[in-house]
Amino acid sequence: MKEPIAIIGIGCRFPGVNDADAYWKLLCDGEDAISPIPSKRAWYMPSLHALDSDSSSTEVSCLGGFLDHVEDFDCQFFEISPREAITMDPQQRLLLEVSWEALEDAGISPEQTMGSQGGVFVGISSGDYSYLICQYRQVDAYYNTGIAFSIAANRLSYYLDWHGPSLALDTACSSSLVAVHQACRSLQYGDCDLALAAGVNLILRPEMTLAFSQSKVMAADGRCKAFDARADGYVRGEGVGVVVLKPLSSAIANNDSIYAVIRGSAINQDGQSNGLMAPNPAAQEAVLQAAYQDAKVSPGRVQYVETHGIGTQLGDVIEAKALAKVLSQDREAGKDCFIGSVKTNLGHLEAAAGMASLIKVALALKHQKIPASLHFQKPNPYIRFERIPLNVQQTLSPWPESDYPALAGVSGFGFGGTNAHVVLEEVGRRKSDVGSQDLQQSHSMHLLTLSAKSDGALDQLRQRYQVYIQQNPDVDLANLCFTANTGRSHFHHRLAVVGDALEDIAEKLNDDSVEIPSEKSTNGYARATLGDDDIPPSVAFLFPGEQSAYLGVGQQLYESQPLFRQTVNRCHEFLQADLGISLIDILYPQSAQDQFASLSDMAVFALEYSLAQLWVSWGVQPDFLIGHGLGEYVAACVAGVFSLEEGLRLLVARQMLLQSVESDGGMAVVIGNQEQVEAAISTHASNVSIAAHNAPSQWVIAGDKQALQTVCQTLEDNGLLTQLSSTKYALYSQVMAPLQQELESVTAEINYASPSIPMISGISGKIAGDEITTPAYWANHLCQPVQFMAGMQALCKQGCTIFLEMGAKPLLTRLGQQCLSEDYLWLSSLRSGRHGISKAQYQDWRQLQENLAQLYVQGVSIDWFQFHNGQLCKKLRLPTYPFQRERYWIDTDSVDQVETPFRPISSQDPLTLLQAKIWQQLMQVEIGDRSKVLETYLQKVVAYILRLAPSNTPNPHLDFIELGMDSLTAMEVKNHIQTALGISLSETLASRHSSIHKLAKYLAVTVEVPLRKPQDNSEVCG
Repeated sequence: MKEPIAIIGIGCRFPGVNDADAYWKLLCDGEDAISPIPSKRAWYMPSLHALDSDSSSTEVSCLGGFLDHVEDFDCQFFEISPREAITMDPQQRLLLEVSWEALEDAGISPEQTMGSQGGVFVGISSGDYSYLICQYRQVDAYYNTGIAFSIAANRLSYYLDWHGPSLALDTACSSSLVAVHQACRSLQYGDCDLALAAGVNLILRPEMTLAFSQSKVMAADGRCKAFDARADGYVRGEGVGVVVLKPLSSAIANNDSIYAVIRGSAINQDGQSNGLMAPNPAAQEAVLQAAYQDAKVSPGRVQYVETHGIGTQLGDVIEAKALAKVLSQDREAGKDCFIGSVKTNLGHLEAAAGMASLIKVALALKHQKIPASLHFQKPNPYIRFERIPLNVQQTLSPWPESDYPALAGVSGFGFGGTNAHVVLEEVGRRKSDVGSQDLQQSHSMHLLTLSAKSDGALDQLRQRYQVYIQQNPDVDLANLCFTANTGRSHFHHRLAVVGDALEDIAEKLNDDSVEIPSEKSTNGYARATLGDDDIPPSVAFLFPGEQSAYLGVGQQLYESQPLFRQTVNRCHEFLQADLGISLIDILYPQSAQDQFASLSDMAVFALEYSLAQLWVSWGVQPDFLIGHGLGEYVAACVAGVFSLEEGLRLLVARQMLLQSVESDGGMAVVIGNQEQVEAAISTHASNVSIAAHNAPSQWVIAGDKQALQTVCQTLEDNGLLTQLSSTKYALYSQVMAPLQQELESVTAEINYASPSIPMISGISGKIAGDEITTPAYWANHLCQPVQFMAGMQALCKQGCTIFLEMGAKPLLTRLGQQCLSEDYLWLSSLRSGRHGISKAQYQDWRQLQENLAQLYVQGVSIDWFQFHNGQLCKKLRLPTYPFQRERYWIDTDSVDQVETPFRPISSQDPLTLLQAKIWQQLMQVEIGDRSKVLETYLQKVVAYILRLAPSNTPNPHLDFIELGMDSLTAMEVKNHIQTALGISLSETLASRHSSIHKLAKYLAVTVEVPLRKPQDNSEVCG
């Protein structure tokens, strides 16, 4: 049995509307979207008048259902050069944009499906733009891909990197319904696992309008009056519609939001009838029967049919009779089927007509209302409605009640005889259709991310979300954030806000001018633009040492984050079995205690390790690790030097040895320079030594308590600040040397491995080598001073720019800022006393999200599905991407219409002029300055070849592909450089030197000195 197919996403542009919500409003309001030819189409009217003058006996209507701004396109978004965009049929451009909107509407980030068996099925049948290109002599190398119907589908597959079927279908008026049928079959037979079905139509030339007028199928008043006695034809219309399809079981498993379900479909052909374009009653009956048989439902259950409804006397009668005959089967008396035609609103969208009909019915099933069919006053006298179970829908009405799910049909008949019918059913309420408040653990704080390919687009997107929140005040905030975070692509211009309510989020979206120091409170707002090199920032995890946590820290994470809880429990179970210690009771005691009481080393270890695992699960992968004292054990576990259990075993052994020592030692922090500290301890060298160098002016000294106090007094007498620690051990000093031998007997039993993540040795302050996998290193660890400052400087040299601390408060981040002079991003996973809130649980979750917001806008890759793991959130229909469109259209003013389609090459072509100048410029500068000269030269060459606007100088650091360059234009650039500089270059030049900047640097060292002046050449290469 073939599985039903779910419609999970919709994108559309129809006359007067640009999205599904506006379309539904137009239908509900009973709007007529027919209008005169747009004034911007200055090329259309002269051609129409010229043709009309040759056919004076035929009156040609200037009315239609037209789209606005068909000449506009966001070519930069799709990495298409302006040169190629101008030659692309605008139908292809519309398909790109609206398909993207449909995927976003489905809550699908295209990156998630790259490399998949996605299928693309496009109904398309008009090629007016190709005639315009030839008429105005603007054929170039992109003409073939720009106008081919096959490329309309194939370009989508290419851009999305989908590997399933990719078909363009032309069956005239039934094209897009046939595309839906083929998409469903491919999904059902496993040819693809996700599909886009689409239909597109534009009216850019008057010839077809004139031909249809001569065929007497065009309405004199420009209105389609389906099933009415006044029906005299239809009016042409434009549009594009795209639906995202998926097998129903897959959609339910993925918790997708479903508009409606396609239960079945069928297509057939008229064969021989009264004429090639004459409808065949028997064929229409047959396709209806086949569709309902395929759907496994009785035709008598159907409550509404969106008809082909073309508004001709013959066509309406034949269609009504075929429907009456088939839908009468098993129909309960008095339960008529309602019929209508969206052509009465929009006109006949031809190849996109079926998509307009399908989307109308999907929306009607979702909203449980049936919109009116317009311009129906008096029934066609040849349709005896009183004798058949059909009624034309004349008002906006609730969907008829039934004991069964609502059921509808959609018909589309091509004028060449290809017929299609699709059966749709409402989707029942599912358990997943609930708000996030049904979760066992609901978070009070939420993180929303937005991104775009430019600052202007990001501002528009931000404003769209503000409007959305204003118009949907009851929307579930968790659902909104989940959909935006998981269901959208993440571009270079980024914004993230954290809030506890819709009003909080809306206010932060409105306040776009916030500048926040990264180490301080972000107030839940972060915005940044990533670099053009696409190199992710280097992240270091910092693990603090002893006495760096307090009771109750991370309790909300323990209660709400499964991985954090599992990791803490894993530590607890080991310690419980090995020592009988309840880690949970230590971390989260039942009785009230001092919230900020220090925790044992085992609790600190468990907290830090669990935090690190949580961050890694969210996609925040550390490039380097550094630990301070006890924290180095955690870093080693995270790096895989030894397992978690062995790390805990080492820590327990260390703790037990320390407790066995009858020590009266201590530690103290000193603020001063090295000479002052060393001078003060020189007279007590056998009892006091340096235990850590934390920052340029911060030292830790350790030793015998009495001697330590004496040294501290000396330092204070010399004007230095000191502070004694509460610990009774002289850690990281030679006082610990007697423990080394006993500790090595434990470290020798540990299984070591080379670190999978580079980590800093606390002993050397450098990237750890093989020594870190030896028992001696860890036995000696307690006796050697911590070289934290040297370690931070080593991380700086390695290129680290983000430092994330795995502790309860910002200890190492504050020390690290003193070690490094440059402005880096410093983050502490948790922080005590934040926001003036007493409950640590609230602080923990908010702090983590504010950190994540900062990491996100800095370009760290986040696994948003893992971040939302455990939250049964529902996908919402959120605002789609605000494309930054510009006009890309052939020049219809400056060139006289002549027969040849080709444009002559001018001897004053800018490339020729550039070629003449670059030689002189290079000869006039020093060798070291050639790269900059070549970079400017290449910017001009690339700008001209890609036909960029004069104000749009290409970014020299952007990848050539992002600029819109392809193999064709790359070859032109290479040929020009070869001619201009007199050198031979590889065919793979652009791929090996992938930006203008990189190519300029390569050429600067490749061009020989002195340069060979090339021969004069006035032709443009390529």
